[in-house]
Amino acid sequence: MPNHNYPALFAFGNITIDDESYAELKSSADAGLWDKGDLTLKGRLSLYSEGVYASGCMGDFKMEEAYMCFIADETTALQMRSM
Repeated sequence: MPNHNYPALFAFGNITIDDESYAELKSSADAGLWDKGDLTLKGRLSLYSEGVYASGCMGDFKMEEAYMCFIADETTALQMRSM
């Protein structure tokens, strides 16, 4: 059986984290956070993301009033891609 590795938080659609939230996302084999859609972080939130690969999204990235800490084994800890 193949070994599957997944991000701690993943979505095919959009992810919004807001309203004074705290998120701690850790993956020992993939990204802490990966979104194939838009990623929105807002509303005095704290986000800690740790993984082997960079966290990010393939859609739009929006942030306001957020504290973020991204840690990755690669040289890039936060990555956005456009298609």
